[in-house]
Amino acid sequence: MPDVSRIKDLPLKAIFCIHFIFTIFSTIGSWAPTAYLFYNFLLLILILWSLQNKESEDPVQLAFSINVISIILDVFVLALWFPDSHNGAARFSAAMGILLLIVRPFTTVYIMHMLRERLGNPGHNESYEDIDRSAAGNTRSEYDFNNAQQL
Repeated sequence: MPDVSRIKDLPLKAIFCIHFIFTIFSTIGSWAPTAYLFYNFLLLILILWSLQNKESEDPVQLAFSINVISIILDVFVLALWFPDSHNGAARFSAAMGILLLIVRPFTTVYIMHMLRERLGNPGHNESYEDIDRSAAGNTRSEYDFNNAQQL
């Protein structure tokens, strides 16, 4: 059995696979509009971009935004276009859309966690130096304002 701890960005790759599988299964039936397919594949492209570009927070910010907006859009799509026929493929694909809607808040939380990692947290990063504080501290201890020339 392979050692999964050695796989880089495993949670983000898992999010991609989960969204990819549920998106494919939810678009098998012809019940959903093309906008549903568009915003789901846009999210997949953004996740791939964030896997490729590890230094930038832009793809993660966009993926987070699209995933949050997709929760609202999924509710509208499922409420307006839910199949009322007894077609098995349409009902199965709608059920996969419901499962994708259930999974979205969890993936949104993890994408938010990834965004915080990429933005950096100055309070916990030991290599971070706050320029404003160090400059303010240095000016108070090194320069005596009482002996300054007036302009």
